[in-house]
Order: sequence, then C-alpha cells, then structure tokens
Amino acid sequence: MSGDVEPSIPIPPEKAFEISHIVSPPDKTRDILAKSKIIAKVDCVCRNKNNNPCRAPIDVCLIIDPEIAKEAIKEGKSTNVTVQEAMKILKKLNKKGFLYF
Repeated sequence: MSGDVEPSIPIPPEKAFEISHIVSPPDKTRDILAKSKIIAKVDCVCRNKNNNPCRAPIDVCLIIDPEIAKEAIKEGKSTNVTVQEAMKILKKLNKKGFLYF
C-alpha cells in the first residue's frame, strides 16, 4: 500500500469484459468477517480522488487481507475495526441503498 493508489481507468464498451459479483447475505458476510484475522477501515480511494460525486459515505471501505490491512494500519492510512464495527458500517451502507458483496 505504499505510494498513491492509481484511480480506476474506464473501459470502453467495445473492450468491456464480463465481471460477476455475488451479493452476500448478511450472515455469510458476518462469517467472512469473523474468519478475518484483521479488518481495517479506510476511506474510499475512488470517492476521495473524484470529489465523491455520488455523495456516499467515505470512511466505509474494509480490508480483510491481513498483510494489506496491517500495512495500511501501520502507515496510518486506516484503523483496525472489530467484526461488530464492520457490520455496523455495512448496515449503514445498506440503509443508504448500497449493496455489499
């Protein structure tokens, strides 16, 4: 996580490829978070870089990869959160109309 994160690059429709996501039910999401050794909460890079055009909450991105989470916390770019705190974040997003997967 050292250095700046590059913003996303739009892909023209003629070059698009299929990506599938699975919307996870809250109990399965909780299980995934509970199995995580560490959960780090960071500000959304995309929203910060683009002046938050969707006016969505910013401090809601979660990192569950242990190495990346530890590094982000060490560098002061994120905070460590509990499973309960992570679930509160996801519930807050869900109430605002966002899905988590």
